[in-house]
Amino acid sequence: AKAGGVVSIREKPGLLILIFDANPIKWGYMTQQLDSTLQRILVFLNTYRVMSQSNDVAVIVNHPDKTSIIYPMSPSLAEAENEQLRQMAAQIKQQDQPQAQKISKSTLKRHKDQLTLKRTLEGSVISELAKIAAMSPQNTAKNSSRVAGALSIALCYARRKISQAETEGRFLEPRIMVIDTCHNAGSSNEYVPIMNSIFSARKLGIIVDSLVLSKQDHFFLQQASDLTGGMYLRMTILERLMQTLMMLYLPDKNARKHLIMPKSENVDYRASCFCHNKPVDTGWVCPVCLAIFCSAQPICTMCKTRYPYVIPKARKKQKTT
Repeated sequence: AKAGGVVSIREKPGLLILIFDANPIKWGYMTQQLDSTLQRILVFLNTYRVMSQSNDVAVIVNHPDKTSIIYPMSPSLAEAENEQLRQMAAQIKQQDQPQAQKISKSTLKRHKDQLTLKRTLEGSVISELAKIAAMSPQNTAKNSSRVAGALSIALCYARRKISQAETEGRFLEPRIMVIDTCHNAGSSNEYVPIMNSIFSARKLGIIVDSLVLSKQDHFFLQQASDLTGGMYLRMTILERLMQTLMMLYLPDKNARKHLIMPKSENVDYRASCFCHNKPVDTGWVCPVCLAIFCSAQPICTMCKTRYPYVIPKARKKQKTT
């Protein structure tokens, strides 16, 4: 639309949802420290926000025992902290001594400054990751990541933001970026949720970009990026992380059409068995719950269905001397 001889272009607001793997076991194996890597990621997120006034970001932490949104702060937590500040201000007004009231006001101001810093992107991410890093993983699969839960949370958050934008008459373009350090997706129970999340993202038109900081490929993330039109990359030299984020993952879906982007070849579309969590070419499928096994099983370990036509292998008798 032209107004006073100036052409104004209506920008499409973008939403970048970052899923960050905070597995302390895997980061302990890496030579690069977590702090320097986190600083590069924060620079990337701030650059994305600066590119457009309407751009917004969200950060989801992926821990073996916990998966949650650490930025932005949840409304319930923000309201609880505001209520705590209001109670402190009310207590200050009830004090009679001027000197005590002066000390209490300085304490209240310090709490307000800390809360303001905590609600920023850097303050929220660093403080929440420090709490999560102090946790010792209780999960038995310590070298795995809970990608299924993180993707589900990201899709729910994106769907909520899309609905809010539609009520305001705006069009939102969300995308998901996964930074993972584990080639293992987790337990076999996560195979179906991961595939459901991939097809849900494809239906919503949300691309899933994947950056795997491991020596082995993550075949689930390979499928997610390929099916949704995103980009998959595996790298082991973390000194190149900043350049990779800025040059490859910063452009949006429309800008990538005019750029020569790397394409992943030989995407592994094999299904993963539920018994060993490994990709199989030919397997056995449960007719009840569609669980996949690499060998015939007399009882399905997922739904406990018995198969009378499957005879369990007889154990070899030990020779007695």
